[in-house]
Amino acid sequence: QRSPNEHAQEVSGMFSRIARWYDFLNHLLSGGLDYYWRQQLVRATVPGDKKLMLDLAAGTMDVSLEIVRQHPTSKVAALDYCRPMLTTGRKKLTKGRDKRIFPVHADGRTLPLPDNSVDCATISFGIRNIIPREDAFKELNRVLVPGGRLCILEFGTGKHPVWKGFYNLYLKKILP
Repeated sequence: QRSPNEHAQEVSGMFSRIARWYDFLNHLLSGGLDYYWRQQLVRATVPGDKKLMLDLAAGTMDVSLEIVRQHPTSKVAALDYCRPMLTTGRKKLTKGRDKRIFPVHADGRTLPLPDNSVDCATISFGIRNIIPREDAFKELNRVLVPGGRLCILEFGTGKHPVWKGFYNLYLKKILP
């Protein structure tokens, strides 16, 4: 069995290989629904007094960009373990948005942020890639202000056995 660090390196390697195609594949494989999903995720966020939000597993920073679009006075710490994904996302930082989004190469199990430093945190399609997840949840809890909100966007499973079977086939075989 792989260690959590070996797993992290493997996941980072996979995303490194597809970083420049990630957005295209995301939009194509979701049928464009990813735009709506991100918009709804950010609608659930609540800016606070610190005016700082965390976008963990930020990837190419689509959620970070949506945060600054919906919450123009907020800043975003865009953290990801895969440096090539952040490099690809940096190309999107234009028109002053780059002054409110701070991309940082970081491990979700050991966040480089002080205690109680962010009002809200998001993680979009990334929590499944962090093991042990408990470490990430402890870190998220540590950096969130008391009463801060964590918003997670992740794939689930279907409830009806037929749809669940198709969905799991898509999620495990086609999507990767």
